[in-house]
Amino acid sequence: MEEVTLLGSVEITVDGRGVKLGSPKERCVLAVLAVECGRPVTAETLAARIWGTAGRPEHARATLTSYLSRLRRRLRDTGAAVLRHDPAGYVLAVDADAVDLHRFRRLCRQARAIAASGDDEQARDLLREAEGLWRGEPLAGLPGDWARHMRVSLEEEFRATVLERIDTETRLGLHAEVVGELFRLTAAHPFDEKAAGLLMTALYRCDRSADALAVYRRVRTLLAEENGTEPGPGLREIHEGILRRDVGLAATPRREAAPPDSLPPDIDDFTGRDRELDALTGRAHDRVSVITGMAGVGKSALAVRAARALAHRYPDVRLYLHLRGHDPELPPLSPHAALAELLRQLNVPAERVPAGPAERALLWRREMERRRAIVVLDDATGVRQICAILTARSARFLVTARRRLSGLPGAGYLRLDVLGVEAARALVRGMAGHLRDVDVDAIVRRCGRLPVALRVAAGRAAAGLFHEDDADAGTGGGPAEAAFELSYRALTDDQRLVFRRLGLSPCPETDVRTVPVVSGVPAAVARDAVEALLDHHLVQEPGPGRLRMHDLVRAFARSRAFGEESSAERRRAVGRLLNHYLTRADQADRALHPHRHRPVPVTRDGTDEPDARAWLEAEWRNGLVLARHAFAHEWRQHGVLLVRSFSAFLEAQGHYEHAAEAQEEALQAVREFGDGDTTALALRELSQTKARTGHHTEALELAEEALGLTRASGDARGSAEALDRMGIYLWHTARFREALAHHREAQALYRRIGDGRGEAEALGHAGIDLWHLGRYEEAAAHLRAALDGYLLAGDERGAAMAHNNLGEIQRRRGYHRDAVRHYQEAGRVFGGIGEYPAILRNNVGNVHQYKGNYGEALRCHREAIAVFRAAGDRRNVADALNSLGVTYLLIDRPAEALVHHQNAERIAREIEDPYQRVRAVQGIADAHRATGCRTAALDHHRQALAIARSIGDPYHEGKAHEGIAATLLQLRGPDAARIHWRQALDLFERLDVPEARSVAIQLQMMDGVSA
Repeated sequence: MEEVTLLGSVEITVDGRGVKLGSPKERCVLAVLAVECGRPVTAETLAARIWGTAGRPEHARATLTSYLSRLRRRLRDTGAAVLRHDPAGYVLAVDADAVDLHRFRRLCRQARAIAASGDDEQARDLLREAEGLWRGEPLAGLPGDWARHMRVSLEEEFRATVLERIDTETRLGLHAEVVGELFRLTAAHPFDEKAAGLLMTALYRCDRSADALAVYRRVRTLLAEENGTEPGPGLREIHEGILRRDVGLAATPRREAAPPDSLPPDIDDFTGRDRELDALTGRAHDRVSVITGMAGVGKSALAVRAARALAHRYPDVRLYLHLRGHDPELPPLSPHAALAELLRQLNVPAERVPAGPAERALLWRREMERRRAIVVLDDATGVRQICAILTARSARFLVTARRRLSGLPGAGYLRLDVLGVEAARALVRGMAGHLRDVDVDAIVRRCGRLPVALRVAAGRAAAGLFHEDDADAGTGGGPAEAAFELSYRALTDDQRLVFRRLGLSPCPETDVRTVPVVSGVPAAVARDAVEALLDHHLVQEPGPGRLRMHDLVRAFARSRAFGEESSAERRRAVGRLLNHYLTRADQADRALHPHRHRPVPVTRDGTDEPDARAWLEAEWRNGLVLARHAFAHEWRQHGVLLVRSFSAFLEAQGHYEHAAEAQEEALQAVREFGDGDTTALALRELSQTKARTGHHTEALELAEEALGLTRASGDARGSAEALDRMGIYLWHTARFREALAHHREAQALYRRIGDGRGEAEALGHAGIDLWHLGRYEEAAAHLRAALDGYLLAGDERGAAMAHNNLGEIQRRRGYHRDAVRHYQEAGRVFGGIGEYPAILRNNVGNVHQYKGNYGEALRCHREAIAVFRAAGDRRNVADALNSLGVTYLLIDRPAEALVHHQNAERIAREIEDPYQRVRAVQGIADAHRATGCRTAALDHHRQALAIARSIGDPYHEGKAHEGIAATLLQLRGPDAARIHWRQALDLFERLDVPEARSVAIQLQMMDGVSA
């Protein structure tokens, strides 16, 4: 294999052995031919580039012929007969990638294309690979004007690539890493405003605003003195952003609408702790700070206060996670679950979160890499719970715990004691300023200077409920319990009842509208009670209409409930709460998914869709906590129904891990008490969640078990649903014939029981199977019948999906105007629902591609891929990447096409999707053929043929034959190609697709040539 280097000294190697070249002029001949690699260069052009116009020798033509002869002989001696001569001129007949300059340019083109498609990390890697090809001054040692001008041009090209790579790295958050390189670049090229702007941005993101402004002043002075000009608008805009401390300029420009920020609000009347805050927020601090102390001492408040004070230094990410170390209802978060929750807060789609602990920790580190982040980990139980989280090296961590967490390398420890006397007095005065000093001292003494107790006591005093003898009152408990007891005594009977019942609720937060439900009092009474509890600081209001209790307060409320109420009263209170959530969840589920089959009807209250979605979003965590409580306290039926009511929402929002965990608990419960049909329903719901996370084999097994149970009980509808689900899982693994059999069996069952909508759904799914099998007319007929069924059932979304799938079939058949009509009908319904608009956008991009509107096609596919990546939908990411690859190939940019198809192939392989993989492999083959890599093209076409045959896809089998024929025509001539074109023609004619005509024309032309 030949390799030519121009980005350094001019050399050529053949099979790893260097070819000895002669004079600089002979090397210049090779350089000219290599720059024009594969294209003929006339003798006149060669002479002009070697000698120019003025310095040409008298016998230039003879000398040039001598150079070419010697070069040809040297190459032939090594077995590389790559220097050819034809009537058009001299040609260096090597693959473009064999010349480092062309390889460099190809990598740069691929990097720009893949960055435009949203993958900055791969773009950075490609640009680094391109830079790595440079070995020094290009065309080193070559004389003449052409070599000199070419050298200047190439060095500018290289510098632009370096700046492009640095720009990409700043988008990825590599600010500190690029500062030194940018200083060197700006020193070497002081007038380069692009480099200066990048340096200013990087310095600003490294908290070096003064240095960034100094760079601007230096450039401005230089431009004024040398050119009499001012910096351009781009540099001025960066300068103005730094002056106004623009948060947008400071943040790493990830593809998020806003930087993740889950820190709770700061406490307005936070008092004291100045020394501790200085230790946590000073410049000299540990990467991990562990705040320890007894319950109620103010660890969480201090951590949040410090995090808020440090927020300007960490503009990329600010996270808060309650680890539930001492939650009375819920177990502590496992390390595995803690990572999942943090990744969710980073907006990582659930489908991208790995199941394995090591893989999940690796994803966390990658997501946090180079992001300036501050993370509060509240109420940790031990080192094991947080050690994987702390491996994110670029983050600052504030950890709270009741005991010292020994064994954390590099951690600093801050033990928090009760407030000092003056700070405690200041806290009480700040909340109840009318008190006499003696009363303030009494409260401070009675509460033991414990902040949580001080707040409750001061709140009571602020409400005018302080008495002098309170200082000597007590219960025999600690200072916190004593303070709670005094406040509790000051409440009315109704207020005490509401307080106790809130303590019984297992929910970590409570909507104020549920207070009358759990307490069993009228809404007006509940509203007044909540106001009183807020005044007494017995409850907190973390957000509008949301209530939360401190762990110690909750424990006190529960103790009072257990001491003052019978078990029957307590059970009725929790039962009312469970029934309320079950009713609201069921109503919301029905509003969002009106056609979902449910065995148990409930009374509707007219909940509309926006309200339903908002309620589910606000309450799904409470709903799952209540379900867990129900499973543990003999309310298993309630727990199962709660999980069922939240399942569709959890799946739609991508909360797959939470859904699976709850559904597995529900399945275990129904196996113990439920009948076969109830168990089958739980199996089907869990199977759907497993399929959404790519576990298709497990999903198929669960659905098959459900089918066995429904057949045994005679539940025809349940059997139809199980068969339909199984068909979907089979088609996702490209087992289209098996999928078709299951969908047709489901359709027959739905028809038998008179379920028109179910039959429409099974018909639509069977239509997709038939489409993949190449039976387009039947597929279209099935989808039209499905469309009619959906419309008759009033299911607009189902009808929209049928329209979308009909559009795909009509596009494949060449009826693009009809395809657009179907896409438009689908878009009218879908609007902004989930990923559906992106799916349509991608499909419409394919129509633009056919019509030759390539710019619009690229825009459609890129918009779609951004949505799919955000949702973690890797299958559709692969689909959009393949569509981008096809578009790039159509505009004669095969290098860009290749990198997109290669990425699609990798994803398809990882998710085991042979349909997208055959598309990708076919695209890789087409891109190779377009760049003249015919052997690689032939290998990939044959690989595509094997995949297409294995999944029974006649269209892609025909495309593979077509590609093999085109490649063999170039490699071995028409006789070798004809047999594959005939096979392609047979397949395309049976499918009745437009490709049949183009292949027939190709065969006619070949037959004419042969004749």
